[in-house]
Amino acid sequence: MKRIDENRIELSQEELNNIQYFIELTLDREWDRHTNTYICTCSNQEGMRRMNPEMYDFAAQINLI
Repeated sequence: MKRIDENRIELSQEELNNIQYFIELTLDREWDRHTNTYICTCSNQEGMRRMNPEMYDFAAQINLI
């Protein structure tokens, strides 16, 4: 990671991928820990999005980069 200025940083693609993976793994663990099973009729992805829409959408935006 290389600092550009006070309000912006530069990340490598690998660092960005690691952040996305961490967010998705954390949401998946959080969802499973609180329910112990998927008890909704929605998909795993939708269930994780319901847990934390902001982080889920942020991870999706990272994936588009």
